[in-house]
Amino acid sequence: MRVMAGSEVLQHLETDHRVCSCLLNALEQMAPDIGAGDERALRVAYGVMARERGYMSHAHFAREELLFERMMARSALGEAAVKGLSREHDVLARMGITLLEALQARLAGKPEEADRLRRLVTDYVDAMRNHMGKERQRVFPLAAQILLVQDWELVAAAFAQQSDALAPPVSESLADVARWLADHGADPFAR
Repeated sequence: MRVMAGSEVLQHLETDHRVCSCLLNALEQMAPDIGAGDERALRVAYGVMARERGYMSHAHFAREELLFERMMARSALGEAAVKGLSREHDVLARMGITLLEALQARLAGKPEEADRLRRLVTDYVDAMRNHMGKERQRVFPLAAQILLVQDWELVAAAFAQQSDALAPPVSESLADVARWLADHGADPFAR
């Protein structure tokens, strides 16, 4: 089996970030309908958050954690660049669970405060964007500079052991998001 090169690993992580950014934009655009209790928006948002919980919080974050570990082992500069990002992964995972549970409760017919639900969406979207921005601006470029072939081989091995970001049932939830966006004239690339 061929091992990914460092540039391929970073490209894969960047692709994950682009897909996540589109989903965050969709969530942001759905927020008023989610807060209003629109069942379709709630179902689509639940699908997005289930994907975030299942893929980003497990496979994607695990891959980044390995990247962070290699960067910290390689240099003090690497350690400084990733400082606090592992803790952010934990916080983001908890925020995602909270939002997913609130959506699930609302879909089950439990009254959920509209303002609280909108705030959970907004807080999650903002926190994820902030986190991904740090990774794109300082971590990924530095990783490309300081990591050696053997580091990239270790990180790439994790990719072979974990699921694809677009594998079913994720692809089904993405199709739901695409239909919702099309029906509402929304743009997942708008920001």
